[in-house]
Amino acid sequence: MNVNGQASSIDVFEELWSEFEQQYAGFEIRGIDWDKLYDTYRLQINEHSDPENLFEVCCELLQELQDSHVNLIDKTGSQVNRCNSNDFPNSTSILREYSEYDFYNIVDGTLYSNGFAPLKKRQVIEYSKSDSIGYIRISKMSENSKGLNQALDELRDTKGIILDIRLNPGGNDQYLYQIAGRFADKKRIGHYKKDRIKGTNNFSKAKAWHLKPNGKYQYNKPILILTSDFTASAAEIFVLAMKELPYVRTIGGVTNGATSHMKPIKLSNGWVVTLSNQIAYSAKMKNYEGKGIEPDIVLKNNVEGDTDVVLVRAINELNKAQITSSKNP
Repeated sequence: MNVNGQASSIDVFEELWSEFEQQYAGFEIRGIDWDKLYDTYRLQINEHSDPENLFEVCCELLQELQDSHVNLIDKTGSQVNRCNSNDFPNSTSILREYSEYDFYNIVDGTLYSNGFAPLKKRQVIEYSKSDSIGYIRISKMSENSKGLNQALDELRDTKGIILDIRLNPGGNDQYLYQIAGRFADKKRIGHYKKDRIKGTNNFSKAKAWHLKPNGKYQYNKPILILTSDFTASAAEIFVLAMKELPYVRTIGGVTNGATSHMKPIKLSNGWVVTLSNQIAYSAKMKNYEGKGIEPDIVLKNNVEGDTDVVLVRAINELNKAQITSSKNP
């Protein structure tokens, strides 16, 4: 501590490094030598380092992890200062090429040109249909997904549905399973997770999360899920769970690779850091942290003219084929 009783820059750096050393779950998965990084970045801090310099050094340290669940947030001043370990979402290819607004304009235009009605919006759910295919856009895995009930009521008679989660950054595991349950044919294991036991290199016993039918009826016809490298966190767990269903396939880009829980920790100087203290696995006990989930049909999310290439491919797939199996992760 310094002379006025406040935490020094050295204290804060040590505290942040220690919280990760005791709780972060992904060092081995991501190939990180945390002790070596301490030696590198600790030398950049001294008793006279100001908060701005400290924040910059801590951000550089955390960026070594390349984990979109790792954030450092300073709300102590008049403006919020924030950094993300891999600059999510700016690091995602889909938003490097298009703004969210422009991307959705292209998607909406592609739907319209392929015979879909204007989109209807119910909180985080937007949906439409053509003569035979339904389209549902889910922007977040949250309690506001109750609009899915109305969407499925109107899309129930379609022969297949496209679920678009390309710009879905995640949300809550409980809600993703409520959503996924509307498409489940029977109870199945959706994924497993383990928690790192604080202060040790051990993990808790793997806990199974179950996918099971939810709602007044379930949609069990062919489903194609559209993904990108923006698809992250609970949205990725949604993909893992849904791929256990034999009539589901995925198309688009590899997902973000941030499948853990995001745990917030308040540091002694008032900053908040978030870290990943879990490891998630598919039902086959395969881990995708730091790698992402590769779709069944890998196709870059790009535009030809004013046309969304991945969406057109999904429409064509549903029009021409019966989807009866899925390559489970």
